[in-house]
Amino acid sequence: MKKITIMIVAVFIALSCQKGVQLNTSIENSNSDSLVIHNKDFKITLHGSKGNFKGDFEAPTGFYQLFDGAEFSTLYLTKGFDLKITADGKRFAETLAFSGNGYKENAFLIRKKKMDQKLKENFRNDLPSEAKLKDILKKRLEDAKIQLSSEEYELHFPSLMLAEYERENEEIIAQLAEFKVKENNLAVLKNAVAPDINFENLNGGTTKLSSLKGSFLYIDVWATWCGPCKIELPHLKKLEEEFRGKPVQFVSISIDEPKDRAKWQKISTTNNFKGIQLLANDGWNSQWIKHFKIVGIPRFIIIGKDGKVIEPDAPRPSSSESIATLNNLLK
Repeated sequence: MKKITIMIVAVFIALSCQKGVQLNTSIENSNSDSLVIHNKDFKITLHGSKGNFKGDFEAPTGFYQLFDGAEFSTLYLTKGFDLKITADGKRFAETLAFSGNGYKENAFLIRKKKMDQKLKENFRNDLPSEAKLKDILKKRLEDAKIQLSSEEYELHFPSLMLAEYERENEEIIAQLAEFKVKENNLAVLKNAVAPDINFENLNGGTTKLSSLKGSFLYIDVWATWCGPCKIELPHLKKLEEEFRGKPVQFVSISIDEPKDRAKWQKISTTNNFKGIQLLANDGWNSQWIKHFKIVGIPRFIIIGKDGKVIEPDAPRPSSSESIATLNNLLK
């Protein structure tokens, strides 16, 4: 009886010692004084200073997004994790690293992201047929099963990870079909002269695209109310810095309604946006916006030195393809 009592007490102590998620994050060149960790069912904000953030909280087992004010990363969290994260805010994706309890699962996510990016780059100039894509994604799933069985992971991680692969595979197939329809619709815009505009310039007066001939134009169509647009802004600033002094001009065209003109001015001025800041004359109904068949933002467009459209749907600044695309044009 005494032994049974001791065992029960030991089990109780062990269970009571299991804590929630403990997170210790150190970010050099931090982009914010807070970290947001969230998914559709949970959200917590960790406040810190000098790039150091600590948290001890209860979070349901699953995948989360970590946002440092400029960059996103996927996390896997579950009860009992004591996870340490390090990164450089200026090169977040390249320097992100994990240690402590939970590092193996999150290191797997980093490897997965790199492999997915490599797979995506292979499709840059050669979109596969639906049948070929299904074969590629089937192999992707089989490779993941092998990787997940080769090491010991937290109990729920392999099954949740494989379910995520299956969900992504279905999404990628659907996206390919949508992309091909969109590509066919936009194909007629390539190599045609872009229609001119005469939009209000944040610095005063108006600006015509025709006045910018002689430079490549990387155009960002956005709005102050657009969340995905705002996520791209830090990457756009980095892209502008990358091509400073080169014959590339960055033009941001806001489709905010005329009634929100003051809001556009305030946000653009407060954030010290670079490049040429323009306000479309009639929001979504602007003829220029309709010409480019823009029904969702952000949208990025590249126009050549001669005023002809090179990419009616260019890579986003957050994509590594944006730098490669512009560099190829400058060769």
